[in-house]
Amino acid sequence: MSHNRYQITLANGEGWLLSSVPELSSWLDRFARIMGLEPCTAPSVCHHLHFATQKPPADWKYDDLRSVTFWYHPEKNDIHCEMEPPDDVTDVLAHIKMSQSLFFIFNSALLHGGMPLHAALLEYEGKAVAIAAPGGTGKTTCAGRVPAPWRALADDLCLVVPDPSGGYAIHPLPTWSRFFYGEPCDDRWTVEQNVLLHGIFFLEQAESDGVVPVGTGEAAAGIAGAADQMMRIFYRRMETDRGRALRRQVFENACGMAGSMPAYKLRATLDGRFWEEIEAVL
Repeated sequence: MSHNRYQITLANGEGWLLSSVPELSSWLDRFARIMGLEPCTAPSVCHHLHFATQKPPADWKYDDLRSVTFWYHPEKNDIHCEMEPPDDVTDVLAHIKMSQSLFFIFNSALLHGGMPLHAALLEYEGKAVAIAAPGGTGKTTCAGRVPAPWRALADDLCLVVPDPSGGYAIHPLPTWSRFFYGEPCDDRWTVEQNVLLHGIFFLEQAESDGVVPVGTGEAAAGIAGAADQMMRIFYRRMETDRGRALRRQVFENACGMAGSMPAYKLRATLDGRFWEEIEAVL
């Protein structure tokens, strides 16, 4: 194992210890830095994710995602993530492996009623909102325009999990595309940070700013769609039955979330004050 071990704890209490073989220690250190994780010496977690260059013993099941392979066993809490050591921990392939390694968080969240969302995460006076939209349609622009006391915690990807209070909490996750174009990037996200989610907004470009409530069915479809945008890379690389089961879990969780979470269409202009429309319904 590397000398550095890192812990991730989500708002629902799920905890993970991350470790690696020596050949992957530099890669793990960079992964942890981007995720805003600090080395831990006395972890208190229930799961262990070990990054390795070889597969574990026989009788383990696996999900082959091409760049990484996850090995898991029904009688163990450990997961092994097998990969080839990258030649350069700052190159595109190294970051692709990092982005795919988040599958272990996504899968855990799905099992407990949560899911990843292709959405910007904004916070206002301790209340979080998710702004969901396909890539290139304005999430990052919205995140970059909000004034104080608004804060943009993520502009592309976030993770929703049930909160012990009975609602949902939301965590920021890295914008991996910033690392995929070969340009220097030193950004980091504090993944363990979470805020209670108070609404989901489906972004639409418009000629005037406004919010319009949506019904439960439309909200469920929109939430599932925002999750599928993040999960489809995993679906298409898995066996058919495994991918189908994940899609079903996403839809079931989306229906549960839509039944208890306010959802709206957010109509936003390029130079308007859309955040004031959100404030009015929080």
